[in-house]
Amino acid sequence: MAVLEEVTSVVRSAAERVGPAVVGLGRGWGRGSGVVIAPGAVLTTAHNLRGEEVTVTFADGRRAAGSVAGVDADGDLAVVNVDTGDAEPVEWGDAGSLGAGSVVVALANPGGRGLRTTLGLVSAIGARLRGPRGRRIRGTIEHTAPLPRGSSGGPLVDPDGRLLGLNAVRMEGGLIVAIPADAALRAARRRFARGSAWRSLRRTWRGGCAARWASPIATDCSCAGSRRAAPRSGPGSRRAT
Repeated sequence: MAVLEEVTSVVRSAAERVGPAVVGLGRGWGRGSGVVIAPGAVLTTAHNLRGEEVTVTFADGRRAAGSVAGVDADGDLAVVNVDTGDAEPVEWGDAGSLGAGSVVVALANPGGRGLRTTLGLVSAIGARLRGPRGRRIRGTIEHTAPLPRGSSGGPLVDPDGRLLGLNAVRMEGGLIVAIPADAALRAARRRFARGSAWRSLRRTWRGGCAARWASPIATDCSCAGSRRAAPRSGPGSRRAT
């Protein structure tokens, strides 16, 4: 019983500490989530975006118009400028300290439909994942915390609510792969705080989508204007969360 109470405490604490920083992007299950990383800035996965603007829904139900500040298409990451109000930015953790069996908490606000918080364990580090342009993303975090559609871009945190990564793709069998919040991403965040983050990495929108996945890992990104699904590889399918 004590173990169950401890698990409940971890999940509730994460929801209370990080929940206000978790946002929904777009409207409905088909879009995604994001997390406030600085005043006026939301971090998300690039494949969530369909153009230069997106509706952002906050934990208190407030909606605001956001504009894309920058996109790293190779890493499937994007920053959205938006009035974040009183939402406290998420604290940063140490993704490099994770290993198989580490306890993690996944959060999302799918399309602004309300906060989801689940508990899981790291199952592997460095799972195969390629960004929209086919470049391998290193240091990825594979975990067991279940998430519904529309959770991509939501944060993966440690039991103390510190950011470890962004949930990106649901694998065969239900495992989730997250993009690590590593030293490179921290550096980009600091550049963004100075007003220069990722400007050189902005990409031309293709068919209305920030990043058309050609990777076999994502099978239903539903990029606007694209009539071709990303190719499958192997006996199972993998899809963006």
